Amino acid sequence: TFDVVAVTLPSYERQLVSTASSTANRRTATGNSLSASGISDNGQRTVFSSAAPDLVAGAGGNVYSSFVFDQSAGTNRHVGQTPDGAAFTRSIRDPQLARGGRHVVFLSDQGFLTPGDTNTLSDAFVQDLETRALTLASARDQSDESLDGLTSEPLINADGRWVAFLN
Repeated sequence: TFDVVAVTLPSYERQLVSTASSTANRRTATGNSLSASGISDNGQRTVFSSAAPDLVAGAGGNVYSSFVFDQSAGTNRHVGQTPDGAAFTRSIRDPQLARGGRHVVFLSDQGFLTPGDTNTLSDAFVQDLETRALTLASARDQSDESLDGLTSEPLINADGRWVAFLN
């Protein structure tokens, strides 16, 4: 299996990011963890993808999902959840963490995550890690209706206000 590791330079202090949630001894999660794709400016949060079933209770295992590791707390937060806490049933791809560490943009082809997301095409979403609010970034306009076609390669600015993607 692959693990995600954060390293502080120049001291080379290493911290296991893809760690199982059920242990105080910080062991490697069971399953592949891939795509460490963002770290906050202060180094406190790292976003990555994994299919490991034991990173966070109720997440991973059957689909690749995204997680944000909090260095100071030593815990992972599941990004693949609706605001009411239900886990996504389809994979999340290309997570990107805003440099400020509060917002994550990602792709999912699961429909009905937001009221206007009525297709099962790949759409870009932004999740606020503090409020759990989920926004369809690839919306046609403020009506929250999905754009036609596939969305790919999402990017997000430092404070989460600006998002770019291919459509």
